[in-house]
Amino acid sequence: GISGMAPVRALLALAALAPARQAAATSAFYTSIDDCIAESEGPCTFLNLGFQGLSSLPSELSGVPPTVTRLSLEGNNLGSLDGAILDDVSNLEHLQLGFNSLTGLPGALSPLAS
Repeated sequence: GISGMAPVRALLALAALAPARQAAATSAFYTSIDDCIAESEGPCTFLNLGFQGLSSLPSELSGVPPTVTRLSLEGNNLGSLDGAILDDVSNLEHLQLGFNSLTGLPGALSPLAS
């Protein structure tokens, strides 16, 4: 099982979680949850929280709009993930988790490790 494996350090870049969809031409890339929620530069489809020193998922993640299909959490200090990430970012298609200290993945993400 995944729970007993050594820390996951392999790059899980852009692992497909749902069928790929064409991004709208007006979509925007955000590096802040607040800006993504406000969608000031257009619909937020890609939220990049990479390399921000996160040791846990921010609670504000539950407020991101359903337009978010890509989420980068790479290069942080994450040791584990709460399975609720898939509830918080319900239309997630791609998730980047590389360069963290993950020791396991929630059950919903475990097929990605094989």
